Formats: sequence, structure tokens, C-alpha cells
Amino acid sequence: MAACWQCYLPAFGDAREKALYANHYWEIDSTQLDAFGTLGEKESTWQLISISDIKTAMKVVGVVKHSNAQAISELLYKAFNKLGIPEHIVTDNGKDYLSKHLEQLMEEWGIKHVRTAPFSGDQKPFVERHFGTIQNSFTELLRGFKGHSVAQFQSIKSQTSVADRLSGKADKQAAESIEILAAKLDDWMDNVYSREFNSSLKTSPYEAFLADEAHIKRSNI
Repeated sequence: MAACWQCYLPAFGDAREKALYANHYWEIDSTQLDAFGTLGEKESTWQLISISDIKTAMKVVGVVKHSNAQAISELLYKAFNKLGIPEHIVTDNGKDYLSKHLEQLMEEWGIKHVRTAPFSGDQKPFVERHFGTIQNSFTELLRGFKGHSVAQFQSIKSQTSVADRLSGKADKQAAESIEILAAKLDDWMDNVYSREFNSSLKTSPYEAFLADEAHIKRSNI
């Protein structure tokens, strides 16, 4: 099949210019959360998945044990309910994003899948930048924060053994349960991040999204 601009996007100029209205383009990616969370009596590490609407900077996030096709699909439905249905979704070429499961989901909802060129994380600048915002503005406030760097990790490790954390021997109050952590993150996204002034938008993400209400396609999911 011949290559086209809908399959690979260049990484130059103002990346936001290609998004003409809310839900024209979304970006999606995952990274490791810089915090422990408990599941049952045991602490563990977790993955953070983020969906970013390019035009308005609205975001929907999820905290999961593994970023796989199932977890990505569940987050997409969460985003459909919150933001509406996008026209394009930009991903990298990871196997989870190329799975038959996700291909069928996008086809079902009439979404065009845009893949970045290989090894080109800079072609998803908005979701990548958002990871930094979450890790520095939200994750540091969590009791299970484990540091952004090796030096920070070693410092925290010296205070509470990582082996004890992962074996379940650490203080059960040392980190939030994953349910509480996820609820706190959703609350922070809705009431802090989306309401703060964004210098590139000249308004808050929430106000930018409301201004594009006429373009938003919603569905009873």
C-alpha cells in the first residue's frame, strides 16, 4: 500500500497547527509511572497511559499494570465517554498499537490510525510533554513516589528497601492503593491540570475544549 501523510507525519513546524478543532487528532502513548502503588497487600510498579487531544490539550489518563491492547482499548472507551470520538489517533509502531484488536476498534468507530515514523518520539510531542507534567506535578506528591532518576531512586531505596516493597513487607501505608492512586490522578486531571492556564492555548484546556463543542462528535457508549 502506498505511503501517505495519514500514515506518517513529519515532525516540524507547529505540531498543533494540523489539529483544526477538538478531537481532530489525538496522541496516545505510555510510560512507567514514577511511583509504587499497592494491589492487595503488595506494592508494585505501574504503567501510565495518556491520551492527548492536540487542539485543546485535554487529556485522559489511565494507570495499568501493563500497557497492552486491552488496557489501551479500555482507556480509549474512557476517553470516548469523556471527550467524544476522534477523527485520527497518532501512535508509534509498538505491537500493542498495531494489534488486530485495536485495528478493529478504530475501524468500528471510523477512526483513522496515524503512525509515526520508527524511532520518532518527537512526532508525539504533546503526550510526551504531558508525561513530564504528570511526573513532576502529580507523582511527586504520592507516598509511593520512587524518584525520577537513578540518584533519586537510590536515595529512596536506602530509606525503604525496594525488595521489602515488592515482597509486601513494607509499611502498608507507604503507598496508595492503585484504586486510590488512579482516582487521585483523575481528580487532579479534571480539577487542576485541565483548569490551569495554558500559555500556548492562551486559555485553559477545559475552556478551549468547550469553545469547540460544535465540532465534538459524541456517542452513547
